[in-house]
Amino acid sequence: MYAYKKRIAIEGDCVMFNNQRKNICVILCDVADHYQEQVCRVLTSNARVKGYNLAYFSFFLTYGVDTKNGQGEANIINLIPYENFDGFIVCHDTFQNKEAVIQ
Repeated sequence: MYAYKKRIAIEGDCVMFNNQRKNICVILCDVADHYQEQVCRVLTSNARVKGYNLAYFSFFLTYGVDTKNGQGEANIINLIPYENFDGFIVCHDTFQNKEAVIQ
């Protein structure tokens, strides 16, 4: 299994984006909270039935929104390869950082 993952990284190939399925990006905050956990379970279950790929992007509010650490965590939004996705689900009600929602 490890050798397979290493081969993918070396070749620059990503199975998720090359398997003919629709790719959905899910962006939410504090995935460990009960509400977010339930949202992820339902989305994953439905995506499996429909044959979609899901990629979750999340950050935590441990550091708050006004600290450099908190701003750095919220920066994950800028790291998402938006061009690789066919659709997006943004759980904006889970964000405390309003700038992240606007982006």
